[in-house]
Amino acid sequence: GAIPLIAIKMTAYKVGDEYALTFVKIIDELTRGLVDDDEPLAEPTDRAYWESQKGTKASVSVVDMLLNIIKEIEPKASLKYNKHYIGLEVNNAAMNFVSFVPRKQQQPHTIMNFRMWQSPEIEEIIETAGFEQLAYDNQFRYYRIRVSRNEIEKQKDALLQLTRLAYEAYRK
Repeated sequence: GAIPLIAIKMTAYKVGDEYALTFVKIIDELTRGLVDDDEPLAEPTDRAYWESQKGTKASVSVVDMLLNIIKEIEPKASLKYNKHYIGLEVNNAAMNFVSFVPRKQQQPHTIMNFRMWQSPEIEEIIETAGFEQLAYDNQFRYYRIRVSRNEIEKQKDALLQLTRLAYEAYRK
């Protein structure tokens, strides 16, 4: 759900020795739904869709390995399969501080998205770890990196650090 928001502009006028007030409603908004306003509509799918249509069993297994890292920070996190990405949910509510897009290519990998504001410190963590960084997504505020099975083992500390930063940014 959401919190209804109504904004009223009040203007005071002096007419002779008297004062008058006018009130104008400038915002009257009530948004409902489970998807964040700035996220695309999430069309539900299932694991089989990702293993056969968008990715492969091997690339989806990379997501499973990354979920184990996420569970060190948010133990209740589980995967939520959507048409355009695999997100996270906690207690049946979307919590997409991290999301995934498994790829269908020869080397199994996934694109891991960390939702947080762009900063030089985060870019340094990504660069130092040696991840292939894709263009920052300004619309959805995502850092995007390519992660393969081998990199998970080698760069677990960097993945934990990035996940923790995204989790803290999401909860603010």
